[in-house]
Amino acid sequence: VVYTLASLYISCGLLLFLGRTTLVVTLTLFFLHYVFFISNYTWSYGADYLAQTGLFFSLLFGLGTPKDTSRKTWMLIGHHLFRLQLSFVYFFAGLGKAMGTAWWNGEAIWKAVQQPFAPPLIAIPIAVQHLAPFWMLLGILTVIFEISYPLVWIRGVVRPTIITGIVLMHVGIGLCMG
Repeated sequence: VVYTLASLYISCGLLLFLGRTTLVVTLTLFFLHYVFFISNYTWSYGADYLAQTGLFFSLLFGLGTPKDTSRKTWMLIGHHLFRLQLSFVYFFAGLGKAMGTAWWNGEAIWKAVQQPFAPPLIAIPIAVQHLAPFWMLLGILTVIFEISYPLVWIRGVVRPTIITGIVLMHVGIGLCMG
C-alpha cells in the first residue's frame, strides 16, 4: 500500500510539474503530501509545510492555464500571496536564527547533520567534519539567505542569487539529513 501511494504521489507531482494540473491531481497530491510528510513528523521538516501551503494555494486559487482574464487575475493574486507568505516565513525564520549564537558559530548546522534519526544520503568527508569555519560559513549563509528572501520581489542580480541559495540550502538538508 505504501509503495502504491508513493508511486501515486510521485506521478501526481510529475503531472503538476509538467503543467498537467487538474483538480483531482492537485487534491490527490495535497492529501498524499499530508499523509506522508505532515502527519508523520519523522519525515517532516520546514519545507514540507511550505509545499503543503503551496498545494493549498493551488487548490484555492485555480489550476491549469487560465482561459479568461478574471481567472488569470485570481491565479496571479494566489501566486503573489504565496510568495508573500514565503517571504514572511523565511524572513522570520532567519531573524530567529540570527538572535542566537548557534547559527553564527556553526553549531546548529553541525548538530543538524549529526542527527541520528536518518542516515545522510551523502557521506560528509572526514576532512570537512573538523573544519569549524566551514560549518560557521554554512550557518551564516543560512541566516543571510533567509533574512534576505523578501528581496526576491525586486528584479535583478539579487533575486537569482537568493533563490539559488535557498534551493541549495534545501538540497543540502535533504542530502545531509537523509
